[in-house]
Amino acid sequence: MNRRIFIVLLVLLLIGIGFLRLRRHRLVKHTFVLMDTYVDFVVDNEHSSIVGLLAKRGRDLEKKLSFFSPNSCVSKLNERKNISAEDECFPILADLINISQKVWKETDGAFDPGFRGDVPISNVQVDGKGIIVPSGGRFDFSGIAKGYIVDELIRLARERGVDFIMVNAGGDVGVWDKKGVGVWVEVKDPQAGSLDRVRIVRGAVATSGNYYRGGHIIDPRTKRVVSGLISASAQDGSCAVSDAWATALFVLGRKGLSLAENSGVGAIVGLIGESGKIVAMKNNRWQKFLDKK
Repeated sequence: MNRRIFIVLLVLLLIGIGFLRLRRHRLVKHTFVLMDTYVDFVVDNEHSSIVGLLAKRGRDLEKKLSFFSPNSCVSKLNERKNISAEDECFPILADLINISQKVWKETDGAFDPGFRGDVPISNVQVDGKGIIVPSGGRFDFSGIAKGYIVDELIRLARERGVDFIMVNAGGDVGVWDKKGVGVWVEVKDPQAGSLDRVRIVRGAVATSGNYYRGGHIIDPRTKRVVSGLISASAQDGSCAVSDAWATALFVLGRKGLSLAENSGVGAIVGLIGESGKIVAMKNNRWQKFLDKK
């Protein structure tokens, strides 16, 4: 990840930490590299012993979700075309496919992990017996993997009785705060300042953009790199859903705002206006205070 992105994320994290200290709780922050980006998570000092467990789970999921690793669950899906329900990869892949199929439908195909092959995610069959991929299917879940990992780390922490956890995976931010205080997260304006900010109590915000990495987001319907927007952010109770929608919004542009609103997803996009400055547009689902219990 670009160092400037990391610095921005670190600043946002410190803003959240400063806000939370009003509760007079000591917090523990840990950072590790995952999927070529920095992942930060913060928990209360009482549950600091969970840090190692979260890092281990994050790295395990990275291995399973990598498109490039020959031993990952994704590679197994692409090679075998058939994953039985007894396979250890089945629960993870089934979750990813189910979420992806839902967002695929809601975005008219603007989000599709099947863009590397000839079969859309909608044609994959998932049931109690397993997963079946038609011939020609080749899937890459990079557009949802970070968000999925954030959700899984928060779920694991909650199972261990943690009252507060914040996970920031390269700009995909998930928060669980049982006491309802929350964390301020800023949607960055790459020119100056911010497009907006939201206080997350329980929920997630994810952002897609090309202002540092250049054009890299592909429209799965045309197989071409898209441009036009500067950034697109989505908010939902699930970081995986937010991650997928942020990618779709970048593909769809401003017309994606209404689609997101119809699906109950908050959305904000940044585009270059006539003056050359970035203009923010958001839908009615975008919330300043996000608390999706």
